[in-house]
Formats: sequence, structure tokens, C-alpha cells
Amino acid sequence: MATVPDGRTARATRTRDAIVDALLALLEEGRLRATGAEIAARAGVSERSIFQHYPSRDALFAAVGERQMARVGEIVSPIDPATPIGERLDAFVAQRSAVLELLTPTRRAALLIADEHPALAGNIEEVRARKRERALATFAPELEPLPASAGAAVAAAASWSAWDALRAQQGLPLAGAREAMRELLAGTLGISRE
Repeated sequence: MATVPDGRTARATRTRDAIVDALLALLEEGRLRATGAEIAARAGVSERSIFQHYPSRDALFAAVGERQMARVGEIVSPIDPATPIGERLDAFVAQRSAVLELLTPTRRAALLIADEHPALAGNIEEVRARKRERALATFAPELEPLPASAGAAVAAAASWSAWDALRAQQGLPLAGAREAMRELLAGTLGISRE
């Protein structure tokens, strides 16, 4: 028999969700150092409520990180390395670009404050390692005969740093950045245009 949460538990869950949603929305709007007052106003709660549910900024950042990972989990699925390389490359670029677009606002904010929050810095490294592993696994058949530096190049081409350079520094639209990532990966892997 499933338990039904009482009213207070349901309200607390809604409040926690509203706070996380508010901070994510502010980050997505470019408010990389949102204040407690801004988060509270967006969430429709008191500033005191934030600190009742999240006693530290680290706790709030951890909750935002968990929400982001859940959102990423909805986008990402394993790509079979036995799939023909052209299809695999297209699927990888589509999936990776969607993830990187989703993560960009929170990644920018995280990089600004990572020095002040060691747990956040560790989270950034963990996400980086997972993305690297997924890229290397996706292209394992092509990377196997190549020098180790090819793996590093694939990981770099598929990284958030490269994506940010394409989108923010080069000013490419989404489709252009996807095509550039595809070209970088194809070139590294020695794949001709299909």
C-alpha cells in the first residue's frame, strides 16, 4: 500500500521544487549570481523559506545539480558503437549538443563560484569525466587503432568548453555549432563526409 504524503510534506516538496526551479530559471536568464531575495521572489516564497529548506548555498547548488542531472538523463541514452559511424556521429552530436545547451547556464554560474564551493568543483569534474567516458565509448572502434592523443582530441571537441567557444565566442547558431562539432569529431576520427 502506497503512503500518501501529508499536507506539510507535500507543501515542503513543492516549496523545495519551486526554489530549485526559480534558481534554474534565473540562471537560464543569465543571472549567474542570483541573490536569495531574487530566488525567493521568483519562487514565490520568503527568503527565510530558502534557508529552511536549503541551510547552505552548497545544499541549494547540490539540489540544482541533481535536477540538472535528472534533466540530462532524459536526453542521454547510450549509442551503440556498432551503429554505422555516420549515424553514430550524427546521434552523438545531436545528443551532446542538447546536453551542452541545457547545461550552459548552470555551468557558467558554477565556474564563477567553484573556487568558493569545493563540492561544486568536484561535481564539475565528475560531469566532465562522465562526458569524456561517453564520448570515448561511443567512438571506441575508431579510436582503438589511433594514438591516445586522438581520444583526448575527441573529448576536447565534445566538451562544454569547446561548445561554449563555438556558441559564445564564435557566435555560431545552434545548427552551425553542431556542424562544427561534427567536423571536429569527424576530422579527428578520420571520417570522410558522408
